[in-house]
Amino acid sequence: MNRTRARRSLILLLLAASAAISVADAKELRWSAFDVKARLDAAGNLHVVETQHMVFDGDWNGGERTFRLFQGQALALESVARIDSDGTRHPLSQGELSAVDEWAWSSPNVLRWRSRLPSDPPFANAELVYELTYTLHGILQKRGSTYVLDHDFAFAEREWPIQEFALALALDPVWKPEKPFIGTFRTGALPPRQGFVVTVPLAYTGSAQPEAVGGLASPRQRQALWILFGAAILVLYFSWRSRDGALGRFAPLIPPESIDQAWLEKNLLSLSPEEAGALWDEKIGAPEVAAVLARLASEKKISSEVHGKTLKMRLLVPVQRLDGYDDDLVKALFLGKEETDTDAIKKHYKSSGLDPASKIKRGLEAKLKTHPDFQDTSPAPSRWWTPALFAGGFALHSAAILSGREEPGQLFSTAFMYLIVYGIGAACAFAFQKRIVHVDAFSPGFLWVPALLFLYVGLGMADTTPVSMLTVLGSLLLRLGVVNGVFNLAKTRNGARRIARRKALASARMFFAHELSKPAPRLKDEWFPYVVAFGLTAEADHWFKAHGAAAAGSAAAWTGSSGGSSLSSSSS
Repeated sequence: MNRTRARRSLILLLLAASAAISVADAKELRWSAFDVKARLDAAGNLHVVETQHMVFDGDWNGGERTFRLFQGQALALESVARIDSDGTRHPLSQGELSAVDEWAWSSPNVLRWRSRLPSDPPFANAELVYELTYTLHGILQKRGSTYVLDHDFAFAEREWPIQEFALALALDPVWKPEKPFIGTFRTGALPPRQGFVVTVPLAYTGSAQPEAVGGLASPRQRQALWILFGAAILVLYFSWRSRDGALGRFAPLIPPESIDQAWLEKNLLSLSPEEAGALWDEKIGAPEVAAVLARLASEKKISSEVHGKTLKMRLLVPVQRLDGYDDDLVKALFLGKEETDTDAIKKHYKSSGLDPASKIKRGLEAKLKTHPDFQDTSPAPSRWWTPALFAGGFALHSAAILSGREEPGQLFSTAFMYLIVYGIGAACAFAFQKRIVHVDAFSPGFLWVPALLFLYVGLGMADTTPVSMLTVLGSLLLRLGVVNGVFNLAKTRNGARRIARRKALASARMFFAHELSKPAPRLKDEWFPYVVAFGLTAEADHWFKAHGAAAAGSAAAWTGSSGGSSLSSSSS
């Protein structure tokens, strides 16, 4: 029984405490009246005197006013004052809100003022009257020949209601309303989160353009610039196709059926396998290293065989008979011995590492320079347009910031976004630059950049937020800089003769791949190093697994039309 009573007492105590806390925390705020007197001057500036009758109930610290400013608009706060019931004015001073009757900006567009110290008793339905005097610049939007005042005079960011709202709006005589306009507005209660927007189309009858017009881009102007951006993308696209097309980049390859041994001797076999591999894709890497080893094997200078996962190689000639990069590669792999294998090579270079391609790169590049066709280059696109467009775009954005028509943070976010898009697009375009096969099929690898930016701007047309013309033009130049830079990087640097020779090599590679898909390919043993150079070892392995045994048994493997020798599976 005692325990039951104790529990009931505890519950009652907790409920009482909870109720006390709820009462203590309860606070309310309302505006018994919100009076605005505004005047639009001849220059287009809006001068506002805002009188707020605020009723505080609870432990409020003071008042808060949020100003919603669009791009191109700026606010100049002139004074904040508290007015007693007898009309006595108490100007508030700017401070840190540590004392009553101080005001400060808690953020660029949120004004706060101190009405009570934390040590003071809470308010009990106390009405305090505050007067805010300020001027809004760039408040007008220019749409064609019409100027539009479109402004919320009762800030919709409130969480508490206004019981009575009144607005008296006066216009300088140079402004003529295009629709009936009284200038006096009065309404009953405004619930929380509801503003009072007044939209007045105006005709300007002054002698010069108003100084304080926001310089905002109208929807039609933004749409026109979007169409202009799309036209510029098309110009850059067709410029790329015209230039690279004239150099032969889009020309088709020679069909495999049209290639015979005479064609191969003229266009391929006059080159060493590693030369052909390096020239067709303009890279020197693992296929070229393997091609050198395959060539040395075909020349009976080395032999190789596979034991499990280990490749064993044997030197068949004195190392003195090797020269150039053949000598450099063999010395790096054989380690001064007549025999070597992959296990020994890995163990030797475990700490220092080995890049076999570096052993042949310098000598092979020197050898490639002896072929005139492969020294044929096309002039690089102009390097000045892209940085000039970027510089112009940043200059216009900076001008918008300095004139108060754009927030600095917007420029940083815009620049960061375009930098990311340009970085990824430039990498894709640079990788595409050397491609000569399936050019159209792989072009979306960089064409997504102009498509994405065009779509991004198009979707932005649905946003009715006013935007400064300087900002719109600056963004247009930045986008053009991104697109122009990507197109320039995608353009080939090869000349017409170099492209023709590379396409011939690509045709030879396609011929080898086509023949390796047949049970009886038109190939010879001595051509195998070219298969390796073209990176077709996987196709060769597939052929040997599918047809090698049968072909070796019939002595018909890799037989050329002129009577090629047989190639057994062991000789691969």
